[in-house]
Parts: sequence; C-alpha cells; structure tokens
Amino acid sequence: MEQPTQNFNPVTSGFDEQIKAHLAGTKGWLMFLGILNIVIAGIYTLATLGIGILFTWIPFLLGLFLINAANRIKAFLLSGQEIEMVNYHKQMKNFFMTTGIITIISIGLSIIMVVVALSMGLNGRDFDFLKAFK
Repeated sequence: MEQPTQNFNPVTSGFDEQIKAHLAGTKGWLMFLGILNIVIAGIYTLATLGIGILFTWIPFLLGLFLINAANRIKAFLLSGQEIEMVNYHKQMKNFFMTTGIITIISIGLSIIMVVVALSMGLNGRDFDFLKAFK
C-alpha cells in the first residue's frame, strides 16, 4: 500500500516577514536584558567586595545567553541562514533551562528554610528573648 507523498511547502513570504519583524523587535530587548544582567553581576561583585562572585556567575551567564541570542537574531536577519535561527533557539533554550534549574533550586531551599525556621521556632517557644538582654 503506497502512502501519498506530501509536498513540503516552504513558509510563505508573508509569514516569513512577520517572523522577521517580531525577531527584529525582540533583538533589542534581549540585548538590553543581557547587558542589564551583566551589569547587575558586576554590581553584586563590587557591593560584596568580591565575595558575591560566588553568586554573580548566575546573572552573568543568563546575560551572556541573552546577548548571544540577540546576536543570532541579528545574524539571521542579515543572512537569512536557518542555522542562525537554530543557534538563536539554542541560546534561548539554555537561558530558560538555566532559569528553570535555578528556580527549582530556589524553591527547594525555600522549603528547607521554612522547615528549619518552624523547627527552631517550635523548639524555642519557652525562650524569653527579652530575658537575654536583662
């Protein structure tokens, strides 16, 4: 039994132009947010006298993903090569995956902190805080 072959229809030019217009509008915002994340990473490092460098890699890395994505959009709009669109989506995937992992870790740490705070509060219910200052 033969299956009918389907002809692949490339994206119509009107649809293609709409996508390019949306990408052109997105490019500036990605660049802005990427630079902002890198500046915030620098401020964190300076504000904590370098100790914050343990944590500043997160916004720095996210900023790099966004800047790279914006550059891939620019390259796609200039060249029209599909590989640039693939590279754009790779950068955005990395950004969202990293953000998701950080969010999951933050939720887990928050739950642990609530449990610790509740257990300390329940254990110290007979403790008179003001008595310590008398």
